[in-house]
Amino acid sequence: MKTLMLLLSLSLIHFSAYTMEVDYNLEFGIVLQNEYGTPVGFKETTYVPINKSGKNSLYGLIISKDSQENFTVGSVHILPKNPSNTEKIMGKTMVINGKGAVFMKTQKDDMPGNYAMELYINGVLYKTIEYQLLTEI
Repeated sequence: MKTLMLLLSLSLIHFSAYTMEVDYNLEFGIVLQNEYGTPVGFKETTYVPINKSGKNSLYGLIISKDSQENFTVGSVHILPKNPSNTEKIMGKTMVINGKGAVFMKTQKDDMPGNYAMELYINGVLYKTIEYQLLTEI
């Protein structure tokens, strides 16, 4: 009986180690570029400029976790069309090991407004990130 209780206790400890929730670090923002368009940094923000003069903004999400185990990342991008019709675009699913990113570029004809990105990790909705595309002055 003691052996059975010990095995049961060990199996519960073993099971709980596999069901621990993994914590992911998310950074949403814009890629800072020099005058030649070379990336030089990253700024966390939910306000993304649309430059009407033709220079696109590179923006998106950096996803990381402490362990080096693979995980899948998928995204659904929700674009404002008009009050009666919202468009959703599915992003490509990627396998990431430790750190990865989902980046997009603005286009000069993008519509300013409220956007959202649903982030799926290992097939489960992890977080919805809301952001705004704004016309740059």
